Amino acid sequence: MELKIKLNKLIHELISMPTTEKKQDKIFHQIDGLSPDPEWSDYIFHSEEFYNKANTLNVDAVVDKIVSYKPIQL
Repeated sequence: MELKIKLNKLIHELISMPTTEKKQDKIFHQIDGLSPDPEWSDYIFHSEEFYNKANTLNVDAVVDKIVSYKPIQL
């Protein structure tokens, strides 16, 4: 599961490293290119579902959610 490893690394980089807006944009674009789930950023920035009581993000759970995404086929 190389995809899971790449997503995990990028999400960790996105949330843990103080970085420039340009670097953040680059990371967002990389994740967008890898993620099958178009709502991936909502899990990190607009949901409490993947945060524990210490307000720490469970990156592995986010990555599992992202890679389990199945688009609706019409």
